[in-house]
Amino acid sequence: MIIRITASKPHEAVRVRSMRLQIPTRPLRILDFDCEARPLSWISSDYVSKEITAIAWKWIDEDSPVQCVALTLRGNHLKMLKMFRAAYDQADMVTGHYIRGYDLPLINGMLMEYGLPPLSNKLAQDTKIDLVPRASVSMSRKALERCIGWNIPK
Repeated sequence: MIIRITASKPHEAVRVRSMRLQIPTRPLRILDFDCEARPLSWISSDYVSKEITAIAWKWIDEDSPVQCVALTLRGNHLKMLKMFRAAYDQADMVTGHYIRGYDLPLINGMLMEYGLPPLSNKLAQDTKIDLVPRASVSMSRKALERCIGWNIPK
């Protein structure tokens, strides 16, 4: 409900009129994704840069198959990044395992390397970071499936 307050002069009584506001809604388009990488070069004693070798994604609310783009022997990072970005840009929200700590920064780094703008901000649910506080439990996908009984989409 919106309340509109109107007064023509400061000393007059204020009239309050309410109106009902209807906003059409639709279900969120949620994209679940994962990327794989290989070590590229050693930058310092304990830091290795990474190169994306594959990105897979699927719309949560669709029965369509998982889309997967992997590098060929000749490689084509630019094509892989553009295909993923096309799906990402259609999403209202993204989900995945450790996407805020690993996948999204890795993809943004490669986009920057190719002179492309980074991914836009989105709602994100991370199946590792967003879990309740815990101790003595592995946070791997396999361990979460076994310990908690979750069936995390791959």
